[in-house]
Amino acid sequence: MFNAETFYKEYGIHYVTPGSGDKHSREGWIQVPCPFCTGHSGYHLGYNLEEGYYNCWRCGSKRIYAVIDALVGPLDENGIKDIYKRFQTDSEGYHSWKDVPKAPKAKLKLPDGTETLKKAHKQYLRGRGFDPDEIVDIWGIMGTTVYGNYARRIIIPIYYQGRLVSYHSRDITGRQRLRHKACEKAEEILDHKTIVYGFDHAIRNSRKKVIVVEGIFDVWKIGPGAVATFGIEVLSSQVRLLSKFEEVFVLFDNEPQALKNARKLRDDLLTLGSDSYVIKIPNMTDPAELSRGEARKLRQRIFGIESGKD
Repeated sequence: MFNAETFYKEYGIHYVTPGSGDKHSREGWIQVPCPFCTGHSGYHLGYNLEEGYYNCWRCGSKRIYAVIDALVGPLDENGIKDIYKRFQTDSEGYHSWKDVPKAPKAKLKLPDGTETLKKAHKQYLRGRGFDPDEIVDIWGIMGTTVYGNYARRIIIPIYYQGRLVSYHSRDITGRQRLRHKACEKAEEILDHKTIVYGFDHAIRNSRKKVIVVEGIFDVWKIGPGAVATFGIEVLSSQVRLLSKFEEVFVLFDNEPQALKNARKLRDDLLTLGSDSYVIKIPNMTDPAELSRGEARKLRQRIFGIESGKD
């Protein structure tokens, strides 16, 4: 979290806090005159002390870097980052990793009939353009037998902070009513929609950059360093988790609502201090449709090195 009050004190910036008596002061916020909407007196620009973001009551949300530059600049990017780092409440770099959700120590049981992949599971994966051995090696997937509530499916474990907290499944027959079937909420150790798939791989791959996609198969195609939000509706807890990366590249499907949500996610992340971008790949509908060569080029473009196996 950014220590806004200490920043204001050091730079001589007038501010009001909750309980100060000023008509603009609100509980949970520390406020300064907004440098973006000149001509209006009053402490309209607030910093949320719990969530760690800026918002002006008149002109809307603001990126932390932009606020620093407007209040004490003009500064170049390195100068802004130095100030941001100096006024962090911990010493872990530009983005604190101490306030991410914690994985409980409880144990999760995979569905009855879960076993290693069989011929039918591997055929399905090959038909989707994946190397079954590679996916097993990196992502630890398994399959199910012909019996049980998750019969004839691929089982996809969801790990977070080294713990198995949930799972997802995919029908391999094309005949089941539900193609995708998630772990029952009552059985999850942690609600999978509060986190992102591939998080542990992403922080090992690069704590500075991450590629955000919609679905699990999209992650598999791009490789470690990509994470999935389990759809285009992104929860605030997922946004907070993604904001721990310095640079976030959002690659949703090329359809209007998905692109609209991608831009919203980008703007939310910019507000929280992460450099965020929406990526559009021409002639691509779904990132899972990328060829291995296209996925390799994307990884090189974002990370500068290849990640995952080829």
